[in-house]
Amino acid sequence: MSKVQEIMKSTTKAEKLFWYKGNREFFRYTPKQHPKAKFIPFVDIDVEVDENQSDLNKIRVKKAPAAFRGNISCEVTLEPSFRSIWVTEHLQVAVPPKHDPALTVDVIRKYENATSIGLATWHQGLRTRNEQATEETNNIVNLGDTIVAKCSAGPSTPPVALKFLINDDSTDMYRGVSIKQELKDDGDNRTATTIMTMNVTLQHSHFSGRKIVIKCKASLYHLYNATSNEVKKESPRETVLTAAGYGDNNSRRLHCGIGFEIMVLLTLILILLSSSSATVFRL
Repeated sequence: MSKVQEIMKSTTKAEKLFWYKGNREFFRYTPKQHPKAKFIPFVDIDVEVDENQSDLNKIRVKKAPAAFRGNISCEVTLEPSFRSIWVTEHLQVAVPPKHDPALTVDVIRKYENATSIGLATWHQGLRTRNEQATEETNNIVNLGDTIVAKCSAGPSTPPVALKFLINDDSTDMYRGVSIKQELKDDGDNRTATTIMTMNVTLQHSHFSGRKIVIKCKASLYHLYNATSNEVKKESPRETVLTAAGYGDNNSRRLHCGIGFEIMVLLTLILILLSSSSATVFRL
């Protein structure tokens, strides 16, 4: 249920005032009769009108379900001509979610090649135990990994507005971000759950220091404004160096360590092969 206050206001002095939902009268105000205010209950819609706070200028609805939305009309009889004016407006009844938005974040790993000659298998096989343990930790991410974040809020009517934040900034500030939104009907044909999915292929710009913080916000008019739990990820300290002055003004991270070890191994293999060839030649 939600509160709808002062549905419409009339600025003209009226003799009588009648309110309708569609063609059905549900409230009238007649100053020369007793009682002045009279609410006519609906049979199929649970609506409450505050008669003490309603008059010739307004009607105050304390309680209204989603089924109350639709065309609302008021008919005003004017003094002294008794001419009638009929005005119709569409009423939207907002039913906000009862809970904060929920956020889940998954990571799709993409290990970079150790060298430019296709040694990805070597790269993975020669990781140190420490690096393997670190990558198994859920909050560790690397450049090139893809973050898949899903935020959901509801049920509500109308659907809530969702937006993702990366390091407290709008996703519009970042490249490589794709967002898709869908609505899931909750079965009553009146409320829906809003689901938004964000895919981010991690680049240098997505990190603040070594960390990236993701959360989402949901809002519905002035009735609902909530923030999800935040999810923090960070890059591994062992495989990232910060090179000041490299490239643009922002420092860039250089992946090293594994590639260097492989290059050393290749060099040793070449030396051994060269030594073996030299021995056979002397024979």
